[in-house]
Amino acid sequence: MFERYDSARLGRIAKMLVLVAAIALVTVWLAGPGSSTRGHLQKWFQSAVATLDEPSPRGFEDIVARVKPAVFGIRAKVVDEQASADDQDQGFLPRFGETPDEGDAPGHSRLTTSQGSGFFISSDGYAVTTNHVIEHGTSITIETDDGNTYPARVVASDAQSDIALLKVDGGPGFKFVEIADQAPRIGEWVIAVGNPCGLGGTVTAGIVSARSRDITPGSYNEFIQIDAPVNQGNSGGPTFDVSGKVIGINSAIVSPTGGSVGIAFAIPAETVRTVVAGLKDWQGEKKTVALALGQLPSPRSEAPPGNEGSQEGSTDPSKLGLTPAPAAQTAKSSAGGVVVTKVDPDGIAAERDLQAGDIILDVAGNPVSAPLDVQRALNDAHSRSKHNVVARVKSGYATRFIAIPVG
Repeated sequence: MFERYDSARLGRIAKMLVLVAAIALVTVWLAGPGSSTRGHLQKWFQSAVATLDEPSPRGFEDIVARVKPAVFGIRAKVVDEQASADDQDQGFLPRFGETPDEGDAPGHSRLTTSQGSGFFISSDGYAVTTNHVIEHGTSITIETDDGNTYPARVVASDAQSDIALLKVDGGPGFKFVEIADQAPRIGEWVIAVGNPCGLGGTVTAGIVSARSRDITPGSYNEFIQIDAPVNQGNSGGPTFDVSGKVIGINSAIVSPTGGSVGIAFAIPAETVRTVVAGLKDWQGEKKTVALALGQLPSPRSEAPPGNEGSQEGSTDPSKLGLTPAPAAQTAKSSAGGVVVTKVDPDGIAAERDLQAGDIILDVAGNPVSAPLDVQRALNDAHSRSKHNVVARVKSGYATRFIAIPVG
């Protein structure tokens, strides 16, 4: 059985070794100045003493002890009005971290539980999570790091940025964390804390792998990519820098299996600060304000005016080694999206672990319902010089994200 050593014990062992070396050195010294062993031991002794002055490698225990009490797990009861017998037979989970409750009747609306994470941003109970964790929730309960449970209510939420502001009442004065005021650097250490698979208070570490990842069709699509292990249930939880400030909210993963493969995406702190401030000021009251009208960008799946039907640089889904069909024309008519009916075992799709029966829900953040939608999304990404896009795929019990090459 392996014995566990902490830094203090290692320090004591090092001092014991130095003491033994010192005794040996004195013994050789007494043997006479002509001994060659004396010179070697003297150098080794000097080196050993020098290592005592070197700082021991530090972990994240001090940071974790400070920020972990501010992170909690969330359970939201959600009524799924579109559940069907097909969904029940296949065991589909329509949301990240969602599980069906027992006793649901096939073919009827069912009550499901959405699990996620969140964190306090003030001692009086204001907290942040992702919108998709609590969306359509009929009741929301949080469990804090000390094991206490509290009801929570949604103050306001923004589906476009996938951020929700909660209010938790009845606490003794909650531990809270601050949101970073500057973006992290690529390669910087980060720590994710959350409630993966219902295992609250879980801490993982990694680095910032990339910034400005574009995985959604909304205005807020400059995601931070991290390699700290993030799994279902981490969504809505914070990622911290080494100073203990929140640099992002964990929102999505890329995974061929549904579990962590070291590619996770976090909503950046800059977006969190801006959206949360707006949500907190939103009182449900009617107000009269002066607005300057503008125009939202067209959905990315739409071709620019004058380019309809252009095939230059087009990407046919068949080149990916898969045969798609509208899900509405298959037995999975209630699922939406595009179903994969055939996969070339030597193609790109097989390399990404796509299988017949998988349902492509969206590509590069664009919902798809026909093979042409997939092609348009790929072509649009190609026209913007993208090398890869992220597709959201439903596979059995899991909804996962898969990176697909463009061109």
